[in-house]
Parts: sequence; structure tokens; C-alpha cells
Amino acid sequence: MKIRAILLFILSAAVAFAGDAFQKGIEAYHDSEYAAASNAFQEAIAAEETAAAHHNLALALYREGKVSESVWQLERAILLEPKNEQYYFKLGALRQQLGLPSSRPDWHEIAGKALSQQDWIILLSVCFWLTLAAVGLPRLSGFRVSLQVRAARTLGLIGFIVAAAALYQNRHLPRQGIVLGETQVTLHAAPASAAPQVGLARPGERGQKVDQHGDYIEIETEGGASGWLQKEQYRLILSNARTIPKPQDPPSKA
Repeated sequence: MKIRAILLFILSAAVAFAGDAFQKGIEAYHDSEYAAASNAFQEAIAAEETAAAHHNLALALYREGKVSESVWQLERAILLEPKNEQYYFKLGALRQQLGLPSSRPDWHEIAGKALSQQDWIILLSVCFWLTLAAVGLPRLSGFRVSLQVRAARTLGLIGFIVAAAALYQNRHLPRQGIVLGETQVTLHAAPASAAPQVGLARPGERGQKVDQHGDYIEIETEGGASGWLQKEQYRLILSNARTIPKPQDPPSKA
């Protein structure tokens, strides 16, 4: 009981600290102290990561001129809260500013973030067996296919397709990241600064991690370029948020 009480006290203290840091970030932002606001929102995220904190941090970083960092923060906010239309709108505006396509993600990308991988696997299995039963049992029994059975077939098939697409998306999500920097980043043919240049990656551009060697990461960008860049110029969206800046949606927005 004592251990449980201590853990509850620590958790309550962490939540209270996150709230204080978050409020300080909002106040600093409204006072145009954007560097202080960024630091406060980072502290809030370190105590308790939320989509709202990532969102607010994105706003503060944007005011500091760190646009690609701001893109990463909004991508993280969307990952945590995929149904928030405001985040998509602001991300699209930032990407337009950087000369990137502002199109929304496909339905399967949104679906992939809506539930955990385990939940999607369960849904996939349920829909598979539901569809199989709705198709096979009437044939085996010789009964007429009713409207309810047809509806079960349709729902099972739709659920199976959505779950399969979401699982496919989740399989690639751990390797998705953002190119960071104020200018275009040079991509090299090999993991070395002296290696020939094979392309350019735009700041804020999405990239799929292919490989890593030492301090270099090989990526393939959404624009079709591929090559190696230094690891500090690229950040995975699933990176540990507690080690870097991120934003939120406050009780009172920044």
C-alpha cells in the first residue's frame, strides 16, 4: 500500500508540474517570448506528453524561425490525436510554406494511427471469421441468405480491408521521419560527407528510413530522392518525444 501511495504521489506531482510548465509556455508565448515558451512546452512534454503540448511547441518553434522543427512537432501531434482537423490544417499551411505538397494523408494513414497495432490485429481476426461464417454457414446449412447475413458479410469485408490497410501502414510508421534544417539537405551516395551528392531533401519533407551506419542515415524522401544524410538532419516521428521539443492544444491556445 505504501509503494502504491508513493507512486500515486509521484504521478500527481508530475501531472501538476506538466500543467504548470504548460501554463508558463502559454504566458511566455503571449508575451512574445518564444524561446522561453519552447522551453516550457518541452518541460511539459517531458513530464506528460500530449498532442496539445506538441501543437503549442510547434507554434513557438515557428515563431523562432525553426519551421522544419515545427513540422515535426505537428506530425507528432497528429500521431497522438489523428482526428484533430486543426492540426492537419496547420501542418498543410507549414508544408505549403516550405514548398511541399499540402495534401492530407490517405484514409489508411489516418486509420493506422486511430488504434494500436494489437487492436487492429484483433479487429482483423474478428472480421475475417465473421465474413467466413457469413459466407460458409448458409451454404453448409442450405438456408436462404437473409438480409442480416448479407449485412454481416459486407461489414466483415469492410472491416477486414480497413484493418489490413491500417496494419500495413503501422508496419512502415516506425521508419517515417522528417528532414530537419533551414535549407535543403544534401544526400550522399554513401555514409560519408566526402561521398558524391546524389540528391537534395527539402526541410520539413517526409522521408522513409532505409538504413543507418554510424552517424549517417539513408532515407527515401516523399519526392523520390534517396541517399545518406547526417542523423541530426533527420528525426523519426516515433522518436522519444521526451528528448526533443514538441507542441500541444492548451486550455487556452497559444
